Amino acid sequence: MFTTCPLSIARRNYSPLWRALANIWDSFQDNIFWLVGDGHDVHLWNDTWVPNLSPLRPWLTHTLSGIDHMHFADMLLADGNWNTLRLSTLLDPVAIPYVIGVPPPSLDDTRDMVAWRCTPIGVFTVALAYKSLLSESWDTCDSKWACI
Repeated sequence: MFTTCPLSIARRNYSPLWRALANIWDSFQDNIFWLVGDGHDVHLWNDTWVPNLSPLRPWLTHTLSGIDHMHFADMLLADGNWNTLRLSTLLDPVAIPYVIGVPPPSLDDTRDMVAWRCTPIGVFTVALAYKSLLSESWDTCDSKWACI
């Protein structure tokens, strides 16, 4: 399991396979999201952890100094629930129901995990990844796809 998802995997002098992966990395990242456990590995604003929503940074209504250093704990009440008042001062109102629909981070030892958004249970398969990444050119009637 990895704890961070790099923005780019491009390298100098890399293999053809790695080059192909680097070329589709943005599309791959569009299809993953974080399942929040304890909230230690997920970046509050830059990672996708709210299903059906992009990272929260574009949903910020204004930029505050120190916002990049905020953690999940800064968005929670003492009882562990979301601080909706705090969220409403930072986020576009459209995003708030999506955020509070995610269970808040827990204090137990559950680690944050990356999941594949293209399946109902978040399980990654090469077949679904391939279908998702090539969905625009996917044609089940074309015999070359049947071979794959």
